[in-house]
Amino acid sequence: MVAIGWSLNGRRVVTAEEKGRIRLWNVESGACIYTTVLESIALTVQISPCDPDVILACPNAGVPVLIDVATGEMRSITRSHTAEAPAASTTARKQGSEIQRVYTACFTNDGVRIYVGNAKGLVTLWEAKTLDQCGSFQLPSATAVRNIQVSRDGAYVLVSDSGKIRVYDARQSTLYREFMDQVDLRPHASPALSLSLSLSL
Repeated sequence: MVAIGWSLNGRRVVTAEEKGRIRLWNVESGACIYTTVLESIALTVQISPCDPDVILACPNAGVPVLIDVATGEMRSITRSHTAEAPAASTTARKQGSEIQRVYTACFTNDGVRIYVGNAKGLVTLWEAKTLDQCGSFQLPSATAVRNIQVSRDGAYVLVSDSGKIRVYDARQSTLYREFMDQVDLRPHASPALSLSLSLSL
């Protein structure tokens, strides 16, 4: 098992397995409701908070995809591979956007938008309905985004890369707090020092 996720009502579970298999389960009966296979292993999977029939999956080799269990339709956030921050230079735009690997994606708490993180520290925001980009911010380190979580009230976005954990203001896309990964800095420290990253700010 590579990744798992709950539905908001706790009645369904989505799993990502080896060889790209995605399955949706009924928790009460234990039955598999839906199965599909992506082009590669999904690093993250999540059930939409506003529709338990919609799954967000982020393949290891590819772009994030929205899967409609009821219809079988799959919609890819294709442009997340070449998205760029609004502050990108004119020269960079003329040369064309470089294709970047995407590592993680997650819904906002209302399921209306989707955060996507790529290999160069760029976090982009997309409308779940239209898949249009509606925002972005760049990590100072420009290293791969490994995980993204949204606070319960939706006011903050938690982003981790290799070595640092940052909290961003969701409305302004500005850095709010920054934490060092103490496990990396102190190899012999207790595992309890590892941040589980469920902040209530």
